[in-house]
Amino acid sequence: MKPEDKNRVYNALLITMSFLLICWALFLLDAELGYNIKSWGLKPRKSEGLIGILSVHFLHKDYEHIINNSWAFLVLNLYLFFFYRGVAYKVFPIILIVSAILLWIWGRPGNHIGASVVVYGLSSFLFFSGLFRKSLPLMAVSALVLFSYGSMLWGVFPIRPEMSWEGHLSGALVGLLCAYYYREDGPQRKVYQWELDEERERLVFENTTYEEIGMEEAEAFMRLQEENPIHHSHNSNEDPVRINYSYQEQKKKDQ
Repeated sequence: MKPEDKNRVYNALLITMSFLLICWALFLLDAELGYNIKSWGLKPRKSEGLIGILSVHFLHKDYEHIINNSWAFLVLNLYLFFFYRGVAYKVFPIILIVSAILLWIWGRPGNHIGASVVVYGLSSFLFFSGLFRKSLPLMAVSALVLFSYGSMLWGVFPIRPEMSWEGHLSGALVGLLCAYYYREDGPQRKVYQWELDEERERLVFENTTYEEIGMEEAEAFMRLQEENPIHHSHNSNEDPVRINYSYQEQKKKDQ
């Protein structure tokens, strides 16, 4: 493995495991020591629930809840920081904060907890980013996310009353918006030389400005026009070009 790939794996693991460590520490304090930390969750449209904008992702109901969210977060966040390392440090905090704010604004009354909000945000970003960038490796990541977590789609609908589908939908929407907004930031589709040549020719023959095609290409195009001038008349009063043929009839020889 290349040194740069090792650094990418290290950074991805460091951030992912730090997040999960906080989740499990708070959960054990609540479940095993009885600190009732779950009450610090997000309570929509209540001032005491504002703390939940920061804490909602780290609190969980029971072991099944935290295990399912931990596994999904582990995989998806590693994907994010490995394949999108250039933009991951922007996307990750946006998904954390903005999705929680949306949930606080329009969520149902109650105590919303769980990392599934950010899990939906990550899966949405990873899926749509590959499609927007049209990069084969990143589209493969999109396909892998769809294959592994496609069933999560049902979580954005109000099917189960005990499930915070508003949180799932908030995360998914923020992930989609981030994927579109940062579509030109970070890894991009590989551009081949023949594509660049075709684009350069198109710009030249469409007579684009110097700033768009560069001085060298523009000057070459102007020299070509000077060497091969083509006159286009726009005056309808000018006489059309006439071509006259002169010939001399050959006299027949006497028989």
